[in-house]
Amino acid sequence: MIRFSSIGDIVLTNPVLDEIKKKYKNSKVDYLTKGQFAPLIENHPIVDVIINLEDFNSLSELRRFIKKSKYDLIIDIHNSLRSNLITFGLKHVRRYKKRKYQRYILTKFKVQVGKYSHVIQKYLETIDVKEKIKSFRMFLPSEDIISEKVSDTFIELKKSKKVLGISVGASMPSKMFPSHKIIETINSVGSKFDKIVFLGNGKLEDELTKNIMHKIKFESISLCSKLTISELLLFVKELTVFIGNDSGIAHISAGNGVKTIAIFGQTVPEYGFAPIGDVDIIEPKIKLSCRPCGHLGFDKCPKKHHNCMEKISVSQITKKIERFI
Repeated sequence: MIRFSSIGDIVLTNPVLDEIKKKYKNSKVDYLTKGQFAPLIENHPIVDVIINLEDFNSLSELRRFIKKSKYDLIIDIHNSLRSNLITFGLKHVRRYKKRKYQRYILTKFKVQVGKYSHVIQKYLETIDVKEKIKSFRMFLPSEDIISEKVSDTFIELKKSKKVLGISVGASMPSKMFPSHKIIETINSVGSKFDKIVFLGNGKLEDELTKNIMHKIKFESISLCSKLTISELLLFVKELTVFIGNDSGIAHISAGNGVKTIAIFGQTVPEYGFAPIGDVDIIEPKIKLSCRPCGHLGFDKCPKKHHNCMEKISVSQITKKIERFI
């Protein structure tokens, strides 16, 4: 199986691995990805070998390795120029069909063409499985991997009855829920939880988290940029409720069986990448002529008003939290 990146996309290959295990009972899977993302699938029982993209000096070298391995089936779930180059002309290759035209027409003209299909269902087409997947569970590492510097915090979370997890970040700033609304949300529901913990990674997310922590009424813990991906998987499992944007951590949360609230502003579930499981999707209640404006995001709102996020009320989120707990 080939999927180089990123967090959410790789998490969503777990159901495909589950179905391979059912369909090809004696099979083993070698998984080609970037080394940093290996923890997301390396504990799945059907995954035999993780092949790190970075271990090869060139695509030609990687192609020779794949050809020499003589795989019975190659599933290209990335379907990029790079993945096509390393598998071009090889036998038994099946590729994930992205159907980019649907996404383009939805973004450009705000018109949905054809039937909505989640990306997991598109992934499953590569192994001729039509069953609809509504949830899945990730396979986690041993708790022994947790480092000493965060072990006390992990023990605290395990002992807590109700833990609220929050991630303020996303791949781009335009996909982020405004800080002032996160502050208002936490101040409205914080008393219902024993612990409040912030998760994420990156300089911008660290800064936003610090700003929010200074302005909320409750004590909180920041684990931003302090966890490996393996540790993140284990910490997320201890959450009662998670709130986050359209981001990789929302997929990890849903894949861990955590009650997940995913906020979709500039993006829409119709793109096919919404988290699945015990999930509530939050969207603006009003129709916006500029939404969706793209699945990748921007440094700032192209229209400069960010109404796709600003028009989402705090009460929409707090009502979901109350229902969950």
